[in-house]
Amino acid sequence: MGIWRRLRAFSGNPPLSMVPMLPLAVVATAIAVVLNALPDGNENVLLPDDECRYDGVVIESSRLENGQRCIVAVSGNGLCGINAQLFLAGCADDVFNGDTIKFYAKLQILPPSTEPEAFDYSEYLRQKGVALTAYVPENHYSVIRGPDTFLRKLDKVGRTTAALLDASNLSDGAIVFLKAALLGDAAEARKTIGGTFSAAGLAHVLALSGMHVATLYAVLTVFLFPLYLLRQRRVLAISVLLLLWIYAFVTGMSASVVRAVVMASCLGGAFVFQRTNSPVNAWLLAWTLLLLADAGNLYDAGFQMSFAATGAILLFLPRLSGICGAGRCGKYMWTYVMVSVVAMAGSGIVAAYHFHTFPVLFIVANIPVGFLLPGVLGGGLLLCLLLWAGFDAVWLCVVIDWLYMCIEWVADFIANVEWAQMRNLWFPWWVMLPYFAMLLSVAYVLWQKNIRRAWVVTPVFAILTVVALHFGNCKTNLPEWFVSTAGGTTSVVCFDGSKGYYISPYEGSLLASAKMQAEDALENYLSRRSVDSLSVAKIYNSADNVISWNSYKCNFGNKLVVYICTDSILPHILADNDTRGADYLLVHGTYRGRDISGLVKELRPDTVLLASEMHWRRRARWTDSMRVASVPCLWLRHYRFGARPVD
Repeated sequence: MGIWRRLRAFSGNPPLSMVPMLPLAVVATAIAVVLNALPDGNENVLLPDDECRYDGVVIESSRLENGQRCIVAVSGNGLCGINAQLFLAGCADDVFNGDTIKFYAKLQILPPSTEPEAFDYSEYLRQKGVALTAYVPENHYSVIRGPDTFLRKLDKVGRTTAALLDASNLSDGAIVFLKAALLGDAAEARKTIGGTFSAAGLAHVLALSGMHVATLYAVLTVFLFPLYLLRQRRVLAISVLLLLWIYAFVTGMSASVVRAVVMASCLGGAFVFQRTNSPVNAWLLAWTLLLLADAGNLYDAGFQMSFAATGAILLFLPRLSGICGAGRCGKYMWTYVMVSVVAMAGSGIVAAYHFHTFPVLFIVANIPVGFLLPGVLGGGLLLCLLLWAGFDAVWLCVVIDWLYMCIEWVADFIANVEWAQMRNLWFPWWVMLPYFAMLLSVAYVLWQKNIRRAWVVTPVFAILTVVALHFGNCKTNLPEWFVSTAGGTTSVVCFDGSKGYYISPYEGSLLASAKMQAEDALENYLSRRSVDSLSVAKIYNSADNVISWNSYKCNFGNKLVVYICTDSILPHILADNDTRGADYLLVHGTYRGRDISGLVKELRPDTVLLASEMHWRRRARWTDSMRVASVPCLWLRHYRFGARPVD
């Protein structure tokens, strides 16, 4: 008891719950905004044109079907500590965090996304500090094992557990589900059941979040219940918290899991030190720690949705849970339903902004799955312990399979309802400002019970949200360009405000196949603009009645485009009687000419378009020459804002 008394005295007076965390959270947010706004200087890094040897230390690694994906701090050949994402082919032996890898490959700047207005994985990696990428063939790398640290052992625990699940008697679907919901390995789940669960409003089940940590907290408390019977309640709380932190390290320290474990630690610490717990301060503490650890978390979708959902629960649930007076069971059911409702109220608009969908029937799916999920996670945790101990619990696998089959049936049933999901939701980020202001005004009303003021404030913010959604989702009438790699070659898709056009050097069946692939890849882009399909831009013959795959001209609407692919261009791509010149000169990335001033002088384009995959040195040289010639020059990047002026 003397130790506990000293620890309690060390915690200070007043209680820890009275520490003002809001100013620290504001400072951490400001630091994160500044750090994310600073240029990283990696876009114009000088890279060798050929394959070279590099050294690197593995920061993060994950297993793929045909190899491994690693984040490596690369050094050598003028590079020092720049993070790169490597795809290691084969890789019979697992690569773990802390290993040193020597590899021979061609490093490249992260390519932009190939789908406009979709989740840009390359941009996500750049926000995480990853600037380069490379594919490393088998036998082109060697691994030097790092020290066998505690974190390395935890990394091995996660991979060994996944291998044990693969070798168990569980069904394939249950294995994929448990690897996602228990171990955080959701790569395979996104391919197989991700679409169904997302449409049903159950996507959060496949991504580790506070719900999983809360479920495991309850399961671990049940497993360690003998400590409670022995009146070792503090030991029980400390043991559960230690196991939760170990679980966070095993699953990769995702933002949502760390947030939940930090808040659980505040709750457990308040019990151990006999202090008053403040959930809001715990929420702010988790926010501050995560931003100080990695400023890029501020723009991470998982981070935003996790804190938005938890913040809404802290704002609304204490007041809403006391509304129902239908007995103890009725209050439990009411609170259970309200948790899902207020969590979706907080995170739904954030998810719609990032993924452009909203599950309408989320509450119908979450009610039964919420009762089934603890059984699956608890049974999966028990199965993993038994597999580590060498027991083949066939009976437990049958139970888990049955529970998972029920969850999958619910998700499939809800997802197949025609109006279960709202699609093609597009709006800028500032639309969320009046929406969250509306939520705060409703929360203020619930806490202050000032109904008179609510009749004025809440409708105003609701109207502002609707107006912002309307004007934020308006369609642009300006021509938009971007490059699509569908079809095996760089093809250009342009949109003139009412119709989409497809420009490609293919002909015949190859053209039809490439256009179909582009339409499939750009489904969201086209549907947002009410375009059913792409129209092939009409190709005109040259003066000598020959269409060249190296250079040709076409038009969309009333615009004339000259497409230059290689150095061997037709000398008279424009007809002799065409005196207006080209509207656009599109220079493909395969064109290797020293300069395009001659082309511009002959073709007289109004605007020069440079393909996105063009090397930055050549792009910079041609941009300078176009600036001297006073010809506008645009660089076709795969960004969701279309073409942008070249700086």
